[in-house]
Amino acid sequence: MEPTERSIRRKQLAAQCREIAFTVPRLVRQFVVLPSDMIPSFEDTAEYKQSVELWQKFEMKEQVDYKPVVEYATRLAESYERTDKSLDDKADSIVKYLGGGTAIITAGVLLGIKTDSTRGCILSLVAITCLAPSYYFTIRAVRAAINARRPQNQAALKSVSFAIEMAEHHKEQSKFEPNFYMIFHPICEGAYIRNEGKARLVDRSHTYYMRSIFCLAIPAIAIAITLFVMVSIPPSPPPKEASSSQSSTGPTPSSPAVAPP
Repeated sequence: MEPTERSIRRKQLAAQCREIAFTVPRLVRQFVVLPSDMIPSFEDTAEYKQSVELWQKFEMKEQVDYKPVVEYATRLAESYERTDKSLDDKADSIVKYLGGGTAIITAGVLLGIKTDSTRGCILSLVAITCLAPSYYFTIRAVRAAINARRPQNQAALKSVSFAIEMAEHHKEQSKFEPNFYMIFHPICEGAYIRNEGKARLVDRSHTYYMRSIFCLAIPAIAIAITLFVMVSIPPSPPPKEASSSQSSTGPTPSSPAVAPP
């Protein structure tokens, strides 16, 4: 049985719907997370690979005190952790204050819309239209801040079993600590790369934040200009009422004749 034209059209429509179902989520993901808004993976960088290679090939040298190196490695790792937390707090503040402020401004504009007169409609339209640049930069700022807060992979310490194997292999504490704490070198390198990516996104979000604030002056200026134009244009005179004159169709009545006495 040959397929009818209707069944062929139905299959084509189903194929188009499947294509749209796969395309729309991909476009949404591209809009929400742009490649420039992604924090690069530290595992693919040459600096991290070099730090891992140095840790794996590290050999202690005689008559060298590695204790200051161990202390510096721990302090550096703690410093990177504090920096990471500080960047997260800054990104959270931008999302909280900018998102809340935008919601308040939007509610104020919507409540201030007046449609009872032509001038009110024009002013409301000007205000809503001129808020578009501020909304655009607000979305960009919040998106960059949210991407900075996205969970990211990070280099972490090995398991406890690895520490036990290292202790059993080196036996002496003077040999164990330098070899074990050398693992902080790739960990700190990965944390530095992650913090650098976060700082770049937070700085971009802050830039868009400032642009959004500056663009809030556009509606005020536009409304002021619109009001000035409205006041400058004289109002048109009201239309005159047409006077209707009735014309008499019958003969004009003559004065009554006076009878002679």
